[in-house]
Amino acid sequence: MTLADRLLLAGYEQIAVLDEDRGVTFVQHKNSKKVYVKKRLSVFNYEVYSYLKDNHVRGIPQIIEEIVDGDDLIIIEEYVSGRTVRSILDDGNLFSEKEAAGIIKQLCGILSVLHEREPAIVHRDIKPSNIIITYDGDVYLLDMNAAKFYNADKAEDTSLIGTAGYAAPEQYGFGSSGIRADIYAAGVLLNEMLTGKNSRDVIPGGRIGKVIRKCTMIDPEDRYSSVKELAAALGRISASPGDEVPAARNWLPPGFRSMDPSHMAMAVMGYILIVALGVTLRINNAPSDIYVWFERCGFIIVCLAGVLITNNYMDVWKKLKIDRLRGSVLKAAAVLAADAVAAVIMAVILSIIKTSL
Repeated sequence: MTLADRLLLAGYEQIAVLDEDRGVTFVQHKNSKKVYVKKRLSVFNYEVYSYLKDNHVRGIPQIIEEIVDGDDLIIIEEYVSGRTVRSILDDGNLFSEKEAAGIIKQLCGILSVLHEREPAIVHRDIKPSNIIITYDGDVYLLDMNAAKFYNADKAEDTSLIGTAGYAAPEQYGFGSSGIRADIYAAGVLLNEMLTGKNSRDVIPGGRIGKVIRKCTMIDPEDRYSSVKELAAALGRISASPGDEVPAARNWLPPGFRSMDPSHMAMAVMGYILIVALGVTLRINNAPSDIYVWFERCGFIIVCLAGVLITNNYMDVWKKLKIDRLRGSVLKAAAVLAADAVAAVIMAVILSIIKTSL
């Protein structure tokens, strides 16, 4: 390490240890006060890191510094706040098909930039712990230390670099790992997000299962030819009828946005029932007839608010941060809590009105 490199590193102060065994720490730049992640790598491809430092790829933490220290490479990179897919799965939460497909589609967008470079950059270590989801729902791909430039003239990989269970067969020395090795790992990742298990043990049914099977074929030639093709296949799944609501119909109340006659008929009956219950509601000890109607209108408003919140009207879950929760039970509990808050607010308003009358 040169004197200039030592001076450069001296500009960062260690503030916390993230993984002592892997040499990963939090550091803070002494002048800017910005927090970064510092890594010491013993396995790496210097050319890949050098390329990423000069050509930042959206969805990969930005490389701030790269310093060679003997046989190691010291990296200082952007800190991305969020949760890894691994930590979400370890908490006992699986992903819905729509959630998992959306995450893999974002991953495909990151990989397409790497794969379309000439020569292509192959990540070779896609797994749950290397995928982080920010609290805004953005996907980041971590740990490029197994990445390499694809060499079409190389007959096979000389050694396994990657993680057993996610690495494609060709990474075990049965061939040279190209971009379809990342497609294999993306399929294994997708399967684990849906089932909590490796694709060797169980694969879900339906169209999503067919996508996973094609991703994880033994022969690379039988897999999707590119991550764009994989993303398109996932797009067809998430674009099932009624799954996406056109923007022009977003303002319509629940039951009408799909424009399905049966749904609309049930919604009309439901809304009529709410209004009928409201206008016939008996109020005891009301201070006046006017207050009775305040109570009835309040009942109708609370019921309608419950319907709108429960059905995520105008993307209210995002505004209330409910969409950040993982698992249907947590989301259901959050929705009930939001409904209860709406009821409490209305009760307070009616109490104030009653006092003033």
